[in-house]
Amino acid sequence: MRQTDLEINPEVMTVRAHANGSCLSPKATWTNLLIYGAAHGAVDGTCAAVFFTLLYKHSITTSNLFTYAIFYNVVAFGLRAPFGLVVDYFRISRPAAALGCLLVASSAITYSAMPLFALIVVGIGNALYHVGGGGISFNLVPKRAMPPGIFAAPGALGIGVGTVIGKTGHFIAWPFISLLLAFSLLMYTVQMPKMDCNQLEDRNTTHCFRLILLLALLSVAASSFIGLSLVFPWKSNQFLLIILTLAVFLGRGMGGFMADRFGWLPVAVGTLLASIPLLALGSQFPWVAMIGMILFNASVPVALTVISNLLPGRSSFAYGLASLALIIGGLFAFSRFQQALTMPMFVATAILIFALTLYAGLWLFYKNSTQIEIAASSLNQKI
Repeated sequence: MRQTDLEINPEVMTVRAHANGSCLSPKATWTNLLIYGAAHGAVDGTCAAVFFTLLYKHSITTSNLFTYAIFYNVVAFGLRAPFGLVVDYFRISRPAAALGCLLVASSAITYSAMPLFALIVVGIGNALYHVGGGGISFNLVPKRAMPPGIFAAPGALGIGVGTVIGKTGHFIAWPFISLLLAFSLLMYTVQMPKMDCNQLEDRNTTHCFRLILLLALLSVAASSFIGLSLVFPWKSNQFLLIILTLAVFLGRGMGGFMADRFGWLPVAVGTLLASIPLLALGSQFPWVAMIGMILFNASVPVALTVISNLLPGRSSFAYGLASLALIIGGLFAFSRFQQALTMPMFVATAILIFALTLYAGLWLFYKNSTQIEIAASSLNQKI
């Protein structure tokens, strides 16, 4: 068992994971990313399609719509952290992801006859898949932001496509069910990364550790709040809505690559700052706003990876914790605070605060990197 080396370049603040016995071959790594990333898109797409089909087919009132949305998101996002603890403890990342696919598929069968039951099942399945697949993505290439970014990116695309399908009443269950069943089987045909599920050491309970984790989680929450609160007048156009989700997809997918290549801090913070004029002043112009959303979402893989690196041996819990921050930020988007982001000045201020929060977290992370446990070793055992 060999320890993964950590190399930090203080000039660009990059983190590089060197190839060692704990890492998969490039082929196995990309196969994992392809399967789990595509499954992520299928899971989120099915969840969105089922949810919006339920709303429109069952003629749910506007007042009940808010209740259903909050209920689903609390189940799908709120359960991820406790599920993540269980998944890490029993070392069942792959079974959790596969079971999540099956539960989501079952909701596509039962939603018409048992809508509330289907909503609960699809939320639980969503939570299980994300902590299972997300935990695996953190371990494919330790300490790199690229795999979590590629894993997260298809989810946005799936939500966009599923939303359009559900709202237009064109949801046909069997293609989604077939895809989810296929992905749940394909997960068992690919080599798994070795994952360290040992208990965290006491030295990670220092004040600095807590502060860094808090800043990283605040960054995720801010990303969710701002992303959901931005007002795009052209968003009702279904074609432009799909392009918008594609922009989110590209931002998250490319953000991890760019951050690993040019440095986490300059890429994550730099893209946020560059997105300010595009989103604050160009929201009325679709293609300007699209570029802004690509830049805005490029920081997501970095924030996720920092949280994972702070919690070695608890990768599924780390993903669940980030999801909890995501839903907290999302809930604020349904509050009166959301109205402020209709004004360019507040959009610019909110993104600037977001960038400064992430900068502070990354700066402290690198400054104290020698004192933080960063996925130091892996057990010679597959999940």
